[in-house]
Amino acid sequence: MLGAAAKGAPVYHYLDRTTASLDLGGRFIVWAVRGWVQAVGKRICPCNALIEGFTRWNAAEALQPFSMAMAILHCEAREPLYFRAPGHSRVSDDEALLLDLFEQAPRRPQNEMREMLGMIVPPTSTSALLIAIETAAAAFEAIGLSPSAQP
Repeated sequence: MLGAAAKGAPVYHYLDRTTASLDLGGRFIVWAVRGWVQAVGKRICPCNALIEGFTRWNAAEALQPFSMAMAILHCEAREPLYFRAPGHSRVSDDEALLLDLFEQAPRRPQNEMREMLGMIVPPTSTSALLIAIETAAAAFEAIGLSPSAQP
């Protein structure tokens, strides 16, 4: 996990949980993160790979900002991010970090979000990442797919 970011983040409520123990929003985001990474690894457009699932859950509006956030993290993260393969039963450290970011974006003050994101990506990428996460999180929340750490 991005050690610097984890020290100030309440991500621990997601660490090493089973995916089955997550709520619907948490499971959806883990599925989307893993699917995005798998698609990029296979040189497939991640939006094309995920659109069917996003549409099925009425989350199509979240796909573009979600994919933008993932692309920024993929290209700009200060340290490599590690995500588990689709179907793996446990949440990885970096998946826990993303779950926390998507859960807290609508509630965490922007200065705190910027500070946290600044530990993950360089300052030149922080604003774009913040907008992407906040936009996707708002879309997820609007349809009831916002993750919650409550078991």
